[in-house]
Amino acid sequence: MPPNPTAKVGEGGRDGVGHRAVWLYRQNDGTGFTLYGFIFVDGAYLETVLTGANTADLGWAFDAWRSVTRSV
Repeated sequence: MPPNPTAKVGEGGRDGVGHRAVWLYRQNDGTGFTLYGFIFVDGAYLETVLTGANTADLGWAFDAWRSVTRSV
């Protein structure tokens, strides 16, 4: 991940996920973004990287990040 994120979000877990965290970066021109999301389960983690062209519509990226669950 690059340094100096625009925002950081942390959430408690649910559905077998221990914790969730995200770092958000806006692209240089301010119109795009990259969201680095992590979920932590039993000492392991999954990183998701979501990139979009419209910073006015971040909802889908956060929804996708939050939709990741653990399957046993």
